[in-house]
Amino acid sequence: MSWVSKIKKMILVIAVILITFILVSCKKDDNKVNPTPNIEKDILSGFTVITKNPVVEDRVEFALYETVTNYISSKYNPYDYNQIDVYAEITDPLEKMIKVYGFWYRDYEVTINEKYTGAITGVSGTPSKDTSEIQGLEQVKWKNDDYHFRFRFTPTEVGTYKIAIKVLEETKLVQTINNEIKIESNNQSNYRGIIKINQSNKRHFIDVNGKTFIPNGINLCWWTNSNRKTFDYDVWFDNLSKNNGNFARIWMATWGFCQHWTSIDNFNTSQNMAARLDRLMDVADNYGIYLQLCLINHGQFSSNTNSEWSKNPYNKSNGGMLSSPNQFFSNEEAKSIYKMELRYIIARYGYSDKLLAWELFNEVDWTDGGDSYNMINIRNWHQEMARFIKENDCYNHLITTSYKSINSNKNLAFNLEEIDFASVHSYDFGNKNINTKLPAELKAVIDKYNKPVHTGEIGIDWQSGYSSSNADPNGISIRQALWAGMMCGSVGGAMQWWWDSWIHPNKLWYLFDGAGTYLLQMNLDGNDYELLSTENCLLSDSNAGVLGYKFTNRIYGYLYRSDWTYYTTNNTSVSSLTAKVNLQNGTYNLAFYNTITGEITSSSKITVTNGSYTINIPTFNEDIAFIID
Repeated sequence: MSWVSKIKKMILVIAVILITFILVSCKKDDNKVNPTPNIEKDILSGFTVITKNPVVEDRVEFALYETVTNYISSKYNPYDYNQIDVYAEITDPLEKMIKVYGFWYRDYEVTINEKYTGAITGVSGTPSKDTSEIQGLEQVKWKNDDYHFRFRFTPTEVGTYKIAIKVLEETKLVQTINNEIKIESNNQSNYRGIIKINQSNKRHFIDVNGKTFIPNGINLCWWTNSNRKTFDYDVWFDNLSKNNGNFARIWMATWGFCQHWTSIDNFNTSQNMAARLDRLMDVADNYGIYLQLCLINHGQFSSNTNSEWSKNPYNKSNGGMLSSPNQFFSNEEAKSIYKMELRYIIARYGYSDKLLAWELFNEVDWTDGGDSYNMINIRNWHQEMARFIKENDCYNHLITTSYKSINSNKNLAFNLEEIDFASVHSYDFGNKNINTKLPAELKAVIDKYNKPVHTGEIGIDWQSGYSSSNADPNGISIRQALWAGMMCGSVGGAMQWWWDSWIHPNKLWYLFDGAGTYLLQMNLDGNDYELLSTENCLLSDSNAGVLGYKFTNRIYGYLYRSDWTYYTTNNTSVSSLTAKVNLQNGTYNLAFYNTITGEITSSSKITVTNGSYTINIPTFNEDIAFIID
């Protein structure tokens, strides 16, 4: 072989080696999910203000997008803040800073097909077929396939807000994005801010303007019509607000707004429920309805009462980590994963001033272990989760939880400093006088825990709204529960349960009007706060009872016939009744109110001398309210 041939052969071998090396290198690159972006610049970008014309005291929303498509979702679980954490430090014009968390989000629209003529299916109660109400099929429609991070906050100052967005990968800060949003004035705002506890008496709620807030509402825990879903709330909130109602309790039930029922740690498959809860919050805001959001219904972690344990994704048989329901309260992995969900819920819904309270659990003593030593675990779980919420909710919404009884030694979570008010339930009012029984029971709870108390569920029958309706077709027990709850020292009217099979089908919304109109006149702020009773309001007739509030210079009173109940027929009137009260000397307005309509039936000027006054009460058949101010 000539030397020329040898050189040609050597060149050919080298070429083959180089080509092989290049092909292998390319193959290795093909196995990469995505090239690692420049972490100082490229993880998130495209800062976009979603809200058109941002104004003070209203929700402002902005977004950030992935620079490299699918980088986050292919590398991390975007709902796990230990893997990828994105938050905004928002500084207002007064240099006050809040920390708002980003949440993984898919853009959507919720529509209703009013031409839908399919069969109306029900979740519970009686799905409305009233053609005067909106009907149709609700649908969540995705605008695209892209996920991104959203941020929501409610500005309270006009001016320029500085925004520093921090991006952490596996707890390490890798990116900071700075931007600004200009906030204009809001000429149509009736903003009351985040509702807090009145510190002058620690019995009632107060808004940012110092005005008393008294809940007057009902449980509307889930939609009844499984076709129109959240559009049920358009109908209910409209009825409630027209009758001066202002409050509703909502469950994140597994058949409703629950985020974790398809996956405990990745909520992509429950984005439709998150979108529906978005819409519910918007509808509530439009109607001025405040919400208590119950985060977990008891059946999820009970194998006995309304049990859903067999389907629970926390259940080991479904791929979870728990071999029994009560382990949810002590298993460290379960608690850590649930905090991921809490963070997501806080980030997505915590902006709202209409969110009155987070309710950690519905009737937690119905869960497995609720009646045993595990009540200690349940107490400790509540403390840990409430602390987590307080650490991450920059708006400091109130926190509560509920038990199935009004006053039990098992209600240990009510002792916690982290639980802002107690939410009690009772259906033990069958054939019992609510006006006398409820105030006495709530007073015991208030004295025991020295914090505000609210009756989150009340009823004369726990079994069904149909039986309650048959027993009390005119809703006398509804009316009594509202007024007794509002006037006995608890935070507001006791909340009926059977909205779906009693209140709405029988058009009993009007019963909220009297209490709702009256409460707008009430100012329960002051260190001279006293409960009104027969000891400081001397009645001339023992057939009458009294509830209410007495201050040095004003009185809010509710009088009722002692034998007036939903289960007796008695048309006897209370006449020639007088009530002697102590009051600071001076001239006052005295007004009497119809408890059904809230209308003033009579009014006059009175003069108090010698520190007391005897009120001549107009004749009434059932109950009557008055104000001296």
